[in-house]
Amino acid sequence: MPANPTPSPQKLMAEPAHGWAGAPLVPVNDNPMLDGIGPGAWADRADVPDLDFEGRVKIVPLRAAPHFQVSAKDRDPRGLPVVGADGEVGGTVVELWVDMAESLFRYLELEISGGARNVYAERCEMRSPNLDRGLRIKTNSKRGGVIENVFVRDIEIGDVQLGPIDITMRYEPQDTGPYLPVVRNIRVERMTSNKSGYALFVQALDDSPVRGLLVRDSVFRGVEKGSLLEGLVDIVLENVTVEPRKK
Repeated sequence: MPANPTPSPQKLMAEPAHGWAGAPLVPVNDNPMLDGIGPGAWADRADVPDLDFEGRVKIVPLRAAPHFQVSAKDRDPRGLPVVGADGEVGGTVVELWVDMAESLFRYLELEISGGARNVYAERCEMRSPNLDRGLRIKTNSKRGGVIENVFVRDIEIGDVQLGPIDITMRYEPQDTGPYLPVVRNIRVERMTSNKSGYALFVQALDDSPVRGLLVRDSVFRGVEKGSLLEGLVDIVLENVTVEPRKK
């Protein structure tokens, strides 16, 4: 594994529990996900995917590995709710990620409901013949909740069917309710795409606009239909290029 040229700047928020060498570390921060130990632990590794002996990406979603499947003797978790210790449903399992070298499932992919905050994604490459969207945020008035502080940068997207940026507050329009969703402070920097239906596809509600959407230093090539903005959308474009698809 190559060395990581950009180690994490995060500081270890922990201290030894005792004065002797080798004492276990205990967190000193109020947020356990920022301590650098336990559930907040991380490993400084090169920003490249693990490969198998044949040079293929080792851990992929099941949709990209059709020759793998859930055993008929086991319960397929896709579609099952994820319930927290407080009894509240936090999301739904929508996909499994398989380690093709070890022939076992490593991760569950979740679709969260009721809101999300402080989401970061960077240095990602998205290429698939079945890619529908790049950045996707979906909610509606039945789900409600707050989606805020989403920061995305340095994203390379190949061909995508709908668009590299898809934000909708009208997901499954037949599901409506009294809980107006909130979507705000979404920042996209240095995103590129090669081919898409739309550059930006944003659907807001008249009573609940999308606020603080910033797209900066991005290039969307091969765009067929321009951009679609419905409802009230507070958007800022800085150094953004949209190149129409050549006929």
